[in-house]
Amino acid sequence: MYSGNGNLAHQYVPDEKEKLAIIKKKELEARKKNKQNMRLKTKFRARTVVAILTMLSMAFLFVYGEVRQYEMETAVNKANERLSQIQDEKNRALLNIEKTRNLTSIENVATTELGMSKATQDQIVYLDLEKKDKVETSQENKNIVHHAMTEGEKVIGEITEKIRNIFSV
Repeated sequence: MYSGNGNLAHQYVPDEKEKLAIIKKKELEARKKNKQNMRLKTKFRARTVVAILTMLSMAFLFVYGEVRQYEMETAVNKANERLSQIQDEKNRALLNIEKTRNLTSIENVATTELGMSKATQDQIVYLDLEKKDKVETSQENKNIVHHAMTEGEKVIGEITEKIRNIFSV
């Protein structure tokens, strides 16, 4: 609608339908802006949550790594302590072996624990290794061996005779 005051420049005054259309258009634009703002806020919140979760995950992994490193160091220290104890035991055992190797300790053990004593003059036998080796047997031993051989031959003869009789029948 135009207002006619005789002036060529005039002010446009919208009618009711146009006013409603303008209001609806403004409301739609406001809704679109609200939706865009909500989307931006949602995206921002999602990015913030992802960033926080990422930082928390990294912090957890760092703490977990430190805990595992501490556990491993503790295990290594315990193993080193055990190794040290075993080496000390080994060294003590070697010292004990060296102590027992000397002749005086061997003699002490033989006399005190085993009840042994030094040999007397009549218990000592001297061997002359310059002479040639020879074996002497008594006549009695020769007779026993001869008798055992003849008896053995008799028994074997009897057994073979019985076997022949069995197979010849």
